[in-house]
Amino acid sequence: MKRLLSLLLLLGLTALLPAQLRLAGHFADHMVLQRAAPIPVWGTAAPRARLTIRLGDESLRTRAETDGSWRVEFPARPAGGPYTLSVESKTETIRREDLLIGDVWFCSGQSNMVWKLGWVQHLQGHMEQFDDAHIRLTEMPHKLARTPQIELAPMTWDILSPESAHKYSAVAVYFAQFLQPEIDVPIGLVVSAWGGTNISPWISARTMAGFPAFAEAMAQIPQLEEIDSLQARIDRRYEQWLDSLERLGPGMAEGWHTPELDDSDWRRVALPGTWDTMGVAQQGTGWFRRTLALHELAPSRPSLITLGPVTNRADVYLNGQLLAQIARDGQRPIYLVPEGVARSGENVLALKLYHFWGSGGIAGTPEQMRWLGLVQERPLAGEWRLKEGLRSRNPSFDFGPNAYPSLIYHAMVHPFTLQPIKGVLWYQGENNTGRTEGYAELLKGLITDWRQAWQQPDLPVLVVQLPNFNHPSPEIIDKFAVIREDQRTATELDGVGLAVTIDQGNPDDIHPQDKTEVGRRLALLARQMVYGDTALLAQSPHPLAVQVKDNQVAIRFGAAGHGLTTPNRYGWVPGFQLGDAQGQWRWVKAEITAPDEVSLQIPEGFLPIRIRYAYENDPEHGLYNPAGLPATPFEWTW
Repeated sequence: MKRLLSLLLLLGLTALLPAQLRLAGHFADHMVLQRAAPIPVWGTAAPRARLTIRLGDESLRTRAETDGSWRVEFPARPAGGPYTLSVESKTETIRREDLLIGDVWFCSGQSNMVWKLGWVQHLQGHMEQFDDAHIRLTEMPHKLARTPQIELAPMTWDILSPESAHKYSAVAVYFAQFLQPEIDVPIGLVVSAWGGTNISPWISARTMAGFPAFAEAMAQIPQLEEIDSLQARIDRRYEQWLDSLERLGPGMAEGWHTPELDDSDWRRVALPGTWDTMGVAQQGTGWFRRTLALHELAPSRPSLITLGPVTNRADVYLNGQLLAQIARDGQRPIYLVPEGVARSGENVLALKLYHFWGSGGIAGTPEQMRWLGLVQERPLAGEWRLKEGLRSRNPSFDFGPNAYPSLIYHAMVHPFTLQPIKGVLWYQGENNTGRTEGYAELLKGLITDWRQAWQQPDLPVLVVQLPNFNHPSPEIIDKFAVIREDQRTATELDGVGLAVTIDQGNPDDIHPQDKTEVGRRLALLARQMVYGDTALLAQSPHPLAVQVKDNQVAIRFGAAGHGLTTPNRYGWVPGFQLGDAQGQWRWVKAEITAPDEVSLQIPEGFLPIRIRYAYENDPEHGLYNPAGLPATPFEWTW
């Protein structure tokens, strides 16, 4: 038999061998299947093999097709379990244990959906609160495909526990923790998310064909080489590129990190600042130097240097010695100055900044750039000297998840559309601030597309509206506000909810650490919109109508509860602007004039035709309902 197997393998005739009995990769121990919906089960076996499939005490019989594929469908069941799923042929039996019937939520988007509990600083080492056998989780591996896939690699489902929680999306876990006690059914979370992705790769080719702006890219997809080999080649080039940034180019050999260097001919720039504001347009490295005089004696203990948010990496030298990064608060690294490195008199601080993607540079506030632990803290913001190092384009931009539309959908969404789900959580949009055109139509297209793919026309989709963030790039002024407005307009579709998070961001970090409130607000929406708790005040205040009368504009809001409120001590509501037909905008006084109404004072001689509220990257805002939910940012034209 061994000789026969070897011969068949040598001749490439393994199709002559009996096919191994197999369940599709979706099915694993501890998984959750959707309640109140048919339960499909499928896999492969030897051609025409007779099979018995059991789920709990119910069994179905079938026969594999001539190509070995088989599929059965159990009738819908209420929540319950645990169950054993088994498949038996004449010679083999496979089992999946501890399956529950409950509600499955598909959690998708980019990095803020990916953001894992284990990455949250204050939770590290404190995972005891995440322990609930009624919450099960799985994560789809990153993968691209030219055509829609129906098969997944074998998946692993975990029970939420202190040992497993760190691996999973904070937003998804908090959502389930707030929701599960209210509905008292098991919850399954399928996390299919990819950091730094645009929206177009998440939409099917069928739907993307309706967007002419993507026609050229769509036409190229069939000509792509096999995706796995292409990605592997790009990954190798990227690793070589990272290595070249460390080893090649001017800098270390010329002693740019040493205190003896004469940097008087280097360009003067201000830090904090980003790559584009300093006129450095391409990826690569740049060196920054500054001399600081310490008039007090050098500290007899270690001290710390903080730079604020660094994108994407910084090597920090003090008096020629490389400092170790000892901690990281979000994007803000902290560097240790060992005892004896700093000295009385002049000290030279040199930074080698690496720019891989994004805006590059140091993007925080002047207050975040400090030398701590000295007799007197020293500010590090201000004038520095800059000399460009190696300028080199990131090769991963040649191909990746954003290179073509639909490639993520094919591999990370479509395979799961064979399984019914309860709803979708969608947290994405940051990456589209670089290209906002058409985002509203793309988001509505994605929602309609996924409903068609799952054959669930009323599939609930809960969208996280982007939080406040002070993006430093002048090319992305208020583009976050544009995306938020596009996300708001998606609620024009039935069954779409908006979790407003304009008060939950971090002006200096695009990845806010604490996702608790984001998960809670999504759970509130689910309870009201999906589970029928209609008395619950779960939505944020949102504009319903605008009326212009005399010298005032009155805005009527939905989801005001028993009355809108503002934390402003004088009763004014900050964040409102009026705009005219010439594109001029004026900040205006606004006050709450009825439980569901805010009135704006029109400046004398001004003829407004539109309103904006909280319409900036990191805006002033101050309008809430009694549930503590902030009003959505919006733009309204009449």
